[in-house]
Amino acid sequence: MLNSKDFSQVYYSDLLSAKNIYNKNKLVTIEECLKLLPATGKVLDIGCFNGFFLDIIKNKGYQTYGIDASSDAVSLCNSNGHHTVEANLEEKIPFDDSFFDAITGLEIVEHLADTDTLMKEIKRVLKPNGILIFSTPNFFSLSRRIMTLVGINPYFEASFSFPPKMAGHLRFFTHNLLNDFLSYHDFKVRYTGSDVVNFNSSGTLFSTKLAQLFPKIGRGIVISATNSK
Repeated sequence: MLNSKDFSQVYYSDLLSAKNIYNKNKLVTIEECLKLLPATGKVLDIGCFNGFFLDIIKNKGYQTYGIDASSDAVSLCNSNGHHTVEANLEEKIPFDDSFFDAITGLEIVEHLADTDTLMKEIKRVLKPNGILIFSTPNFFSLSRRIMTLVGINPYFEASFSFPPKMAGHLRFFTHNLLNDFLSYHDFKVRYTGSDVVNFNSSGTLFSTKLAQLFPKIGRGIVISATNSK
């Protein structure tokens, strides 16, 4: 029986060498997250996968750290000069208290069952007033609203194997829910936005301008908060 860590090890390790993982709208998400980082410091990327985001911020001068459930992903990131460890994000994060200036999680929180433990551990290893940045799919996106209205499954997943080719999402967030969840864990939300509004299922037709004007119908949620401890 698969849990979220085992699923990540099996499913995402197979994608490490795949091409075209980052389509244009995902690159927009990354650009939005980059804008929210502090000027310098130690950054931990949770669910760091192939290190694409870590590579970008290392080139900008940040000290880069990563965590992933996949041992293959960790080996790849370490080979590219990042300080990366294999760990289950629903358990203890293997770093010291108040170690990081910023923590990023790009489309990872939706994959976890025990998000409370994740938030408590993030709070522990993040410095006071350190910055947390999350991105996650928006359940109230324009496309999901239309799919729900006409009775089409808006990417709900019954299991790790059905429907086929799903991503292992266990939780679904809206802007308000994620904002309230971070506040519940004593983070002070300082920014909530989006990336793109999609016009087709493949994500090749989209608008960044509409996402800026109407973030609550955007494909994804991009949120930043400071650690209030």
